[in-house]
Amino acid sequence: MVRALEAVTEPKFRVDPPYGLRFAQPPSGTWSEVEWSDIARIELKFPKEGTDYLVVPDNSLLSVYLAVRRNLERACEKIREQKLGEFYTCRKTFYPETGINHDDFYTDVERHVFWFAKLLDRMAKNHPERLRRDIATWPGPDRPVFDKLRLYAWNRPGLFTPEAVVQFVVALENSCFWDHESERELLFLLRDFWSRFSSSQREQIVARILDGPDKYESEKAKEYSRRKALCSAVVMKWLVNADCKMSDDVMGRYEALKSDIPDWDDSWVDDVATENVSRGRVSINTDASVFDHTPTGQLFEVATRNTGHQVGETTDRRPFVGLVKNQPSRAILALCVSARRGDFPAKFWGNIIEHWPENASKRATYLLCKRMRAFPSNVMTPRIGIAIGMWIEKHLVKIAEQDEVYALELFDDILSGLLSDGTKEIQSALGQVRIGGTVTEPSRRTIDLAMNSPIGKAMSALLSVLALRSFEERQGLPKEFISRIEALLTAPGEGSDHAICSLTYHIDWLNGIDPDWVSERIIPWFDVENPASEPAWSGRFDNPKMPVSPLFAQMKPSFIRLFPKMYDWKWGEGAENQAPEWVVMAFVESIKGNPGLTAEETRDCVRMMSPRGRQHIIWFLGHAFSEEKSEWKEYSLTFIREAWPKERKFQTEATSRAWVSTLGNAGEKFPDALRAAKDFLRPIRSSNLSLLKFIKENGGAEPVTTMYPKEVLDLLNIVLSDSSQVFPYGLPQLMDLLASAEPRIVSTPPYVRLSRLTSSV
Repeated sequence: MVRALEAVTEPKFRVDPPYGLRFAQPPSGTWSEVEWSDIARIELKFPKEGTDYLVVPDNSLLSVYLAVRRNLERACEKIREQKLGEFYTCRKTFYPETGINHDDFYTDVERHVFWFAKLLDRMAKNHPERLRRDIATWPGPDRPVFDKLRLYAWNRPGLFTPEAVVQFVVALENSCFWDHESERELLFLLRDFWSRFSSSQREQIVARILDGPDKYESEKAKEYSRRKALCSAVVMKWLVNADCKMSDDVMGRYEALKSDIPDWDDSWVDDVATENVSRGRVSINTDASVFDHTPTGQLFEVATRNTGHQVGETTDRRPFVGLVKNQPSRAILALCVSARRGDFPAKFWGNIIEHWPENASKRATYLLCKRMRAFPSNVMTPRIGIAIGMWIEKHLVKIAEQDEVYALELFDDILSGLLSDGTKEIQSALGQVRIGGTVTEPSRRTIDLAMNSPIGKAMSALLSVLALRSFEERQGLPKEFISRIEALLTAPGEGSDHAICSLTYHIDWLNGIDPDWVSERIIPWFDVENPASEPAWSGRFDNPKMPVSPLFAQMKPSFIRLFPKMYDWKWGEGAENQAPEWVVMAFVESIKGNPGLTAEETRDCVRMMSPRGRQHIIWFLGHAFSEEKSEWKEYSLTFIREAWPKERKFQTEATSRAWVSTLGNAGEKFPDALRAAKDFLRPIRSSNLSLLKFIKENGGAEPVTTMYPKEVLDLLNIVLSDSSQVFPYGLPQLMDLLASAEPRIVSTPPYVRLSRLTSSV
């Protein structure tokens, strides 16, 4: 029975076609560069039901525990093989005191791991010695499953001594000690053992905490120093809040850590060890009744005492938020009194800005904006700067609908505060980006960052106020708006970049109002030699439609020079794809007789692109073939015939795979498309090829194989050579489909040759 249980609960792979563009676009690069996710969607499937209701008698407990543990090890091996750790991490806590309901919201892996944890609890009681020996054999480090289980197991009552736990914790890999998914288990382990640790053992733990996390490969020394101090200080503060007694020396080191973090906020500790618990299980209480009989001058003190939640609580008390929502005038008055004493509590200023109600009185709103202007530089943290940007975005247009003059006065007050205290407070809310667990450093001069920055939001809000007016064509921008736009463009640091991004996103609309101002002020930014070129192009590329003809004619000289300069900007694949699409659309515009790119200009752009950019153009043409509008199918054919470069170096296996995918979308235009692209096809020897479009119906349409079997055979004969090392999945089915569509084809030399190759698949 145990062997049968182990067999039916073993996790297995399920393989499906990839989602989205990867379904239609073949992978690029050599096999050493191709990831599994480029060619297939691989999911590790656990049994979904049944384990929660399985009754395991005590005499079978050990055997079942070992069977389930072996299956978990198999799962971890599969996860490592396919690099699926980010998707199969167990995010739920093993500790119900954090407010989680263990009966809801389980993933497959979490259900299986929690079943194992229940067996582990029973093993700790019934077979403690056997369990201790078994835990020593668990794989490690193992982030998806066993790192977290190991921290939980060490905390089972009576299983390990404090001496053993200290040795275990001190010896932990940094990848486990500072892993966010295992954070709760580590902290609860330390909390529960702290009173049993000796002074020297506590010192060892503190030293381990102060060592901090590892430095990221691309992280600057200053950024790492701050992050290291922050991580250590947050853990230390959490332990202090959990009544873990620290020596005076340790507390002195903790205070020294905080001094290295100028914008330290105690609220950062609030969510530690509950961060990934289902947030719907932690309620927010904004009841402000604690202030009913509190003098204005003491509101801040009462709010401080009654804000937050203790370890193990499931309610987060935020009475000051309730005061802001229901009595905004009293809230701003209380903080003004505090400000006159030189006290600017960042947390509560953030609350008042983030939760300011729309029905607040005009006087209270005016006072708030005056105070935002007067923030001292040491109080204007990035968090408050971002909150101010969100306030402008949310409230300015609604205020302007009632009184534009008043709205612009408020805008001036707020902008004065943002621009007067340096650069830190006007940075975007977006920080580091992780890809496959690695921290990358993408450009910070992009529209994505601008949309999440105070200056970017301020520019968008200002233009939204401008849009409330009705303009005639070429009427010209009002001076009161031009002056404020220019003020935003002078923002220090990355602020000016975010203003440029937000402005160029709306360039088409602005050009209709004031083409002379756009030509003089904005168009020069697009020149690749201009320092503002990167944010200017990022903002405009975020709009997928090409600029109208007269505007593009002005941008064209700069656009032609964009390749390969744009690849130095580290935008990422998604943002870089817009420029190749513009190349196709600009060529089509020239076919229509509008300002665009000639065939020679188009070829020059394609030649200067990255290989991935050229492959994206081929995919874009395939997408055009699938459009219902017949003119776009003709435009695509013309592009292939006239604008694609004919040099041999641009005809690679990667482009051949892309051409095959595009031809699969050509439908009734397949014969014409094949003739146009035939000279650009090369044998695909070392990389696999997707033939799914040639076998299955595509969106209800008949596959081209049944419509044009001879032409499809011609295509296969070109791209599949006798020296090919790998043959496409589905080739035998495609050969059968060809024979069924055209029986006489089986006697032709190309079919005979491919049949011989098929036999080796």
